[in-house]
Amino acid sequence: MTTISSSPDPREHRLAEVTRAVRAAADGASDTRAAGRVRAALDTLLTHLVRAHDRCQDVVDQDWADYRARLDIGLDDLRTEIARTTDPGDDGAELEKVLFVHCSRLELDGWRLHLDAVAHGAGDGAQDRRNVHELVTYAARELDTYSRDGGATAERAEDIDRIIESVRAESATP
Repeated sequence: MTTISSSPDPREHRLAEVTRAVRAAADGASDTRAAGRVRAALDTLLTHLVRAHDRCQDVVDQDWADYRARLDIGLDDLRTEIARTTDPGDDGAELEKVLFVHCSRLELDGWRLHLDAVAHGAGDGAQDRRNVHELVTYAARELDTYSRDGGATAERAEDIDRIIESVRAESATP
C-alpha cells in the first residue's frame, strides 16, 4: 500500500506554532498561585491571535519567522513578569496590569502582521488598512504610556481595550 503524503497546510501549520507557543507560556505559569488568571488571559490572547492570523499563509517566510521570534520573546518576558508579580504579598493588581499590557502588545503585533499580509494581497481598501494601522499604532502608544506612568487606571485600560476592539472589528477579512 502506498501512502500519499501531502505538505501541511501553511495556515494550519503556522496557527499550530502560535498555539503551541501560547499554551507553553500558560503551562509555564501553572505552578503560580495565579495560574487560573494567567491561563484565562492567555486563552483569550490565543483566540485573538488565531483571528488575527486568518491570512497568515500570505505572510512571507522571513516575516513570519521574525514575528514568531517576537512572539517567543514577548511570551518569555510575560513569564518573567508573571513570576515577579506572583511573589507572596502581591495583591494581584500588578499581575492584572502585566497580563493586560503584555497580552495586548502581543495581540497588536499579530494584527500588524495581519495588516501587512492584507496589504500584500488584494489592492482594494488601502485607505481602510491605513486607518487600522493608525489605530494599531495609537493603541500601542497608549499601552506604552499606560504601562509606564502612574495613570494606569481601570478607565484608561478600558479605553485601550476599546481601541483594540476597533482594530479587531476593522481588520476582519472578507
